[in-house]
Amino acid sequence: VTEYLDSHGIYYILCSGTMLGAVRHKGFIPWDDDVDIYIFREDFEKLKALAHEEREIPGGIKLRVPGDKEYVYPFIKAVNPSIRADDGRIIGDSCLWADIFPLDHFPDDTHEHKKYLRKARFLQAVLLLATYSWPHLKERGYTASLKGKIKVIAAKIIYTLMGGYKNIALKLDRMARELDGKYKSSKHVGDGAWPNGMNDYFHVDWVKPAIKREFEGHEFNIPARYDDCLTQFFGDYMTPPAEDKRQTHYLKAYRQ
Repeated sequence: VTEYLDSHGIYYILCSGTMLGAVRHKGFIPWDDDVDIYIFREDFEKLKALAHEEREIPGGIKLRVPGDKEYVYPFIKAVNPSIRADDGRIIGDSCLWADIFPLDHFPDDTHEHKKYLRKARFLQAVLLLATYSWPHLKERGYTASLKGKIKVIAAKIIYTLMGGYKNIALKLDRMARELDGKYKSSKHVGDGAWPNGMNDYFHVDWVKPAIKREFEGHEFNIPARYDDCLTQFFGDYMTPPAEDKRQTHYLKAYRQ
């Protein structure tokens, strides 16, 4: 995937747990199970156009983009069709993936930032809760209480009223594009399509230029100022969390 990005002049950096894995473990965090990549919004739009033209990239990897049939997300996934990865979805045939997120400009004003996050995170929750299978919701603890069950039922109702995954994913993608355009001159960037919260954005000077760092025996781009990025996102990132706080995707993967 990164060779393909390089061949098209698309600047990328590893992000989130993948960046942390490169720094702390020289590979995957032992309890993690996917790959996260950032590219700037203009390159994200370029990659969407390339995906519509080519669909399959070297190595038999396929690109899934917002709006695709049976694809529920507002970001891009590069998937390996030869390896099934059951991630608990009731929509689509999930395969082993790398997530490619857009880096969008965020408002410098905290109030405006929080206002956007409330709207985006609400739509994320609707999309996730309405498209997880019941056994997967049980694994994540949503069926253990009346409050959790009510959240799931409410999400499914809102999901249906909004027209399902395609409308919601495209709405999140559009919101992020508009956010990037509105705040193009801001000093902060982050994932506008699938934000994790207030820590999931960075000063523009932190994400470029990149340096190479080992990940599972290969070298990939991470920001030269990775310490600033990881501290912003995780806090004391070199100290692993307690075992009961080590989150995973509950993934079951096997060759097809």
